[in-house]
Amino acid sequence: VGGMSAVLNMDREVLIEVCNEVSCPNYIVEPANFNCPGQIVISGHKGAVEEAGIKARERGAKRVVPLPVSGPFHSSLMKPAAIQLKETLQHITMRDASVAVVANVSSKPILSHEDIVNALVEQVSSPVLWEDTIRYLVEQQVDTFVEIGNGEVLSRLIKKTKHDVRTLSIQDPQSLEKVLNMQ
Repeated sequence: VGGMSAVLNMDREVLIEVCNEVSCPNYIVEPANFNCPGQIVISGHKGAVEEAGIKARERGAKRVVPLPVSGPFHSSLMKPAAIQLKETLQHITMRDASVAVVANVSSKPILSHEDIVNALVEQVSSPVLWEDTIRYLVEQQVDTFVEIGNGEVLSRLIKKTKHDVRTLSIQDPQSLEKVLNMQ
């Protein structure tokens, strides 16, 4: 019943308005990922996502790209999964972080294990504030970002948010070695 679409080249506030206009009980569409300027993902009931995509194009979005997923990730429809995650995390011993973790759900630093658990749970059914998180980190004088994992999607989003930062990618032992040997 769920779906997601990437909306390209549309103002954040206008897309929020579109989602609010389309949404009603049992027919929900919400912003799910604020990835970078000009790229926002919406999520919710499949029909509502499709309708919001049509309205977004009518209101000036350059493109709306349906994503190949069947879940309404990072929307309020995921609250049952968030509850299950919270129950699972209650059985795991966690400690406070020794270095601040910048939560994508708030784009703010957190240290306490309680705040970290709450942020993880909240993130399941709330938008990812990736662009806001990168802007916060840049304000804190971060100028180098290291992406670990397959691909360079996050590095590209970072560069679209702040062009003059350095991004590095570690995908395998060879790329790790290359990054470690950089001056």
